[in-house]
Amino acid sequence: MLSNYTWAERCIYVSPQEQASALGASFEAPLKEYVHMVRSAKAVMADRSLALGALQQARADVDSKRTKLAKLRGTPGIKVLLACRSALL
Repeated sequence: MLSNYTWAERCIYVSPQEQASALGASFEAPLKEYVHMVRSAKAVMADRSLALGALQQARADVDSKRTKLAKLRGTPGIKVLLACRSALL
């Protein structure tokens, strides 16, 4: 209806409430997009943090098993072979 008019003509014919509503809608859309982007970035950071924690835990487990294996290899006897097998499992 008002699309055929210039901006100045629309200001004359459009009520202040309608102007405020239109201005609010044009201001609100970029804010919603920004909030969506921030939430997405937070979700990605949380996922990466969990993955990093799991990786660090796995590395610590492997290091502890290697240390245990090295200690067992330094011990003489048949028990070492059995202990090595259980350490690798």
